[in-house]
Amino acid sequence: MLLLLAIVSVPMKSAEAQTRPIDRRDMVDDLLKSLIETETDRREYRRSTFPEPRATPAARVIDAPTEQMLSMRRALDGVSRDADRLATLLDAQRDRAPEVRVFLGDVLKLRARVSVLAQRARTLNDHRLLQEDLKALDREWRILAYRLTRIRGLSRETTDQIERLNQYAKAIGQVYEMDPQIDHGALLRQTATLTSDLQNLQQDMEVELESSPDRSELLLMARRAQQQADLVTGFVLDRQPYSTVVSEYQKFQRLWYPLSTRLRTNSSTYLERSVRRIRHADEEIHELLWIPRKMDSEQLVHLTNLLKSDVDEFFSRAPLKLLIGLPRANEALPTADQFYGVCEHFIDSVNRNESMDSLVDAYRYIDSAWITFHDVFRPLQSPAAQRVLAEIEHSVNSLRDSMQVTDTSFDRRQLLERAAALENLAEHMDLDTRMWLSRDPVSFRNECLQESAAFQRTAADFHRVASDRNTTVAQLQLASDRLYENWRRLYRYVSRCNTDDRAHLARLASQITPTLVEIRTQLVP
Repeated sequence: MLLLLAIVSVPMKSAEAQTRPIDRRDMVDDLLKSLIETETDRREYRRSTFPEPRATPAARVIDAPTEQMLSMRRALDGVSRDADRLATLLDAQRDRAPEVRVFLGDVLKLRARVSVLAQRARTLNDHRLLQEDLKALDREWRILAYRLTRIRGLSRETTDQIERLNQYAKAIGQVYEMDPQIDHGALLRQTATLTSDLQNLQQDMEVELESSPDRSELLLMARRAQQQADLVTGFVLDRQPYSTVVSEYQKFQRLWYPLSTRLRTNSSTYLERSVRRIRHADEEIHELLWIPRKMDSEQLVHLTNLLKSDVDEFFSRAPLKLLIGLPRANEALPTADQFYGVCEHFIDSVNRNESMDSLVDAYRYIDSAWITFHDVFRPLQSPAAQRVLAEIEHSVNSLRDSMQVTDTSFDRRQLLERAAALENLAEHMDLDTRMWLSRDPVSFRNECLQESAAFQRTAADFHRVASDRNTTVAQLQLASDRLYENWRRLYRYVSRCNTDDRAHLARLASQITPTLVEIRTQLVP
């Protein structure tokens, strides 16, 4: 929960100063400052509009900090120091453990949230007024801690630091007598998805296992697994205790895993796709419930064989005349041979029961070979072959998930989702800014309108540039720098709104800044 109560004091750089290149540390500090600014502004205006709720009818007469609040302030100071130390340790290991980079945006957002909470704690006397904020932070920290502890190669000092913060979270939970906080919304969506995927699996089984003597037995196992998944969904919906939800979900796993193993012997593409979707939902729920995952060597071999089968199908659907027409046709056969070879090497490593570190290294060869394979064959003008190419990508991703390896490659699809969200937010911000200025004759009206229109154009341009697969990461970095500076200039005007429009502008700003942080940290070198 409280990983990053980092109360960082960094001087704000002017827009003019940003015309020169800044180093990564300056960029991170500036992003953190922006997150804290927008969240603080949103909270301050909300409190000025909607008075602080009372924890009890007697809350108004509490004119001195409660004993628990004094204890909480001391705890938050300790968390702040440890959080800063953890952030420094993680940053120092970016090259040795590249997965750290994937979580930089989450780290910054959580640091900002806890910084604002620490400041708020100094202004309140009743510790109960912090409870809801602490619950939200607990949810965020537990998932982030789970993800961080899965990173291979972290130093012992770093893992010890994570555990120290876990102990802080536990102690604060005891003060408030609250259970570990799970993300009920995300968990409910995933369990509902799981139930739906199990229903689809049964429909596929009825068709694909028509001639199988095990058909009735396997369908019975599938129905039992679905019924248990339904029960889990109900427990989540009723907000049952964490321990109850975990116990019921583990019952589902004991039903599903034997069925999944038996379905591996079937060569149906439809069944495999359904199983893959269920496997993905299972992995997501594992993370949301912080359940440790065990390596399944049989599944690894199965997934690798599927990968090789997908490659075979790809070449059966790619006529030789089309392969000859590829821009890099001379690399086609060597690339395919290399991909086959690294898959065989991985299977041999699993069968030899090699160490986890050795298996991860062997998987890295598959990941690297896949990138080359994809680049060579992507231009192929065959819809059927392109569909199989997408299946190969799904198989590589499934293997990565089963290996519990974080994907550190540049995710253009994720960037596009964020760019589209930002373009939409920029349009709303421009409309609301114009509405505000039409009623409020401020002296900076023209300048603010210009910056708002410019930010909307820049956000749309960034979305368009990100959609172009020929745009390099370096070009995207420069475009995101311009976008961020445009927003900083606009925010200096928007934050000066003192009318009723400020509430909605502040809410938009509190969405725009985190989205920009996610974009910039995704592109950070």
